[in-house]
Amino acid sequence: MVNTVATNTSTSDVKAIPEQNLYRLNLSLVPEAKKELEDLKARAQKSTFVDVIRAALAVYKIIVDHQQSGGRVVFRNADNSEETLRFL
Repeated sequence: MVNTVATNTSTSDVKAIPEQNLYRLNLSLVPEAKKELEDLKARAQKSTFVDVIRAALAVYKIIVDHQQSGGRVVFRNADNSEETLRFL
């Protein structure tokens, strides 16, 4: 799991992780990216931006690992057409 601390992380999250094991990140976003992050946070029903970033990193890791092992990720659309996701 990825543990990050941001200004909107609750105090209980920070206390649960020993300070020496934390890596503090400072993230600068253009207004459009911040709006997208806010929208995704609401749509995914996450309580913090850190929760959104953790979930995104977890999904990204699964996709990269799967593709590196020879697999492929396929989206099936509502009309049953398929699209292959290509990250690498």
